[in-house]
Amino acid sequence: MMNTVKYWHRIGYIIGFCLLAFAVGACGDKEIFTAELPSLSITTEDGEGAPVNLDIPAAGGSKTFSVASNGNWNITKQGNTTDWVTVTPDKSGAASEITVLIEPNTSEQARKVTLRFAMDGVQVKAMSISQLGYVPSIAVSPKPEEPFTYKGGDVTFTVTTNDDAWKYTIEEGADWLTEKERTATTLTLTISGNSGVSPRAANITFSLENYEIADVVQLLQEGKKLEGYKTKIYGTKLWMIENLNEAGEDGNLGYGYSDPQKTARYGRLYTWHEAMTGIPNATAANNPFATPGASGIDDAGNPYIMDGTYTNSYNIQVQGACPEGWHVPNMNDWYDLLVAIKDEYHIPANVLSDVGSTKDGYIIAWGRQTGVVNPMNLTNWGMVGAYLRGSSPQSAGGLWEGGATFYYGGNTSLGFPAGDYPLYKNLSSDIAFNILPSGYKINNGGNLVEEGRYSYHWVAYHRGALNQNPLRLTVGYNSVNFSNGWPNPLDGMCLRCVANY
Repeated sequence: MMNTVKYWHRIGYIIGFCLLAFAVGACGDKEIFTAELPSLSITTEDGEGAPVNLDIPAAGGSKTFSVASNGNWNITKQGNTTDWVTVTPDKSGAASEITVLIEPNTSEQARKVTLRFAMDGVQVKAMSISQLGYVPSIAVSPKPEEPFTYKGGDVTFTVTTNDDAWKYTIEEGADWLTEKERTATTLTLTISGNSGVSPRAANITFSLENYEIADVVQLLQEGKKLEGYKTKIYGTKLWMIENLNEAGEDGNLGYGYSDPQKTARYGRLYTWHEAMTGIPNATAANNPFATPGASGIDDAGNPYIMDGTYTNSYNIQVQGACPEGWHVPNMNDWYDLLVAIKDEYHIPANVLSDVGSTKDGYIIAWGRQTGVVNPMNLTNWGMVGAYLRGSSPQSAGGLWEGGATFYYGGNTSLGFPAGDYPLYKNLSSDIAFNILPSGYKINNGGNLVEEGRYSYHWVAYHRGALNQNPLRLTVGYNSVNFSNGWPNPLDGMCLRCVANY
């Protein structure tokens, strides 16, 4: 009995010992009971942790990341549209370098994609990619401020844009601009020579094919220079501001003063027939414009009839003795000159009484259809001559006889008091039309008279059958009138010229 009890005690000790040993061994080997958890990390090329949110410009780009994991992984994209993002590779079973390529955004709307990193179907990481909308832009340089020479040439523009699809248009009618060369970022235009005397301008519009955005460049080109003469624009018309001094090919066109310095100062004196034809010693037989009712096409391509009417003869453009592209001033030219000077130089006076009370200014007393067919005197227009006159009185060392004022007896009904009135205005130097007292030559071979006292200027006009004598305009030494008359067409007088229009 005693031996049996001892036996079972020994058996129990052995079993307990084995159980204890098993338990201790199991506690020392955890892999037997616990599975390893999924692990994935994303780092930048610099070894930093990858951002959760990635902001990308509209131009797009690419990013490279390193993925480390302890198992298989894959990347899926989530968003309204996802084809603008490409991930390479998008799955692997080991550590790998991935490239995220983001295409340019051509839409003006921003967009977003989320990259989801999963292992064994379970998401373990996410990265949000936000891309800005496209903001189209285009800028062109240079933008020239000074006009190009009348001789023409090339100009190259540089186009800076974030869109390859740019285009340009040249303002309609500007056929003097042509494309010479175009590259991805530049445009070269050829500017043809300007054979006209008037300046010209054109807009070139640079824009994008698919967007309403543009940059506009204006090109200016000067008119052909009139060599040897000063010119100035009044209103829309370009005038010579000194008298013509052209002797023709044989040197016999017009009359030159015996003193060459005077010819240089005053220009030459031409008969009306010479002025209208450019033919030395021309007569009425040489001058087709002398015949009442004569008709044709003028040198600017416009029809005319020499009948003295506003419609048919006020705007005739005849080159005559003037340089090519210029013409003898017509009725409208002289009238428009006075209107432009009053407007551009702010000549005072709204009514005649303003002139009388201030002894300053002039008014536009009648319309263009009357023009300069009637004299423009102190008591109907005002002090016109004072603003057109150049130089100064001889008493001040100038060219004009007399002093700086003239006496007028007054007209109370018109608002003009008696007293001295000024012959000269300081503003005339700014206006710079510069009429000088050249006098005139009597009847093609007669004496030179009125030098220092009067100027006489031809107009491309006669009254047709009513009066075949041509019109001339005059400024005198003793008044502020811009008077007129109908002299012998063989008298020699000054000639200004106006650029064709």
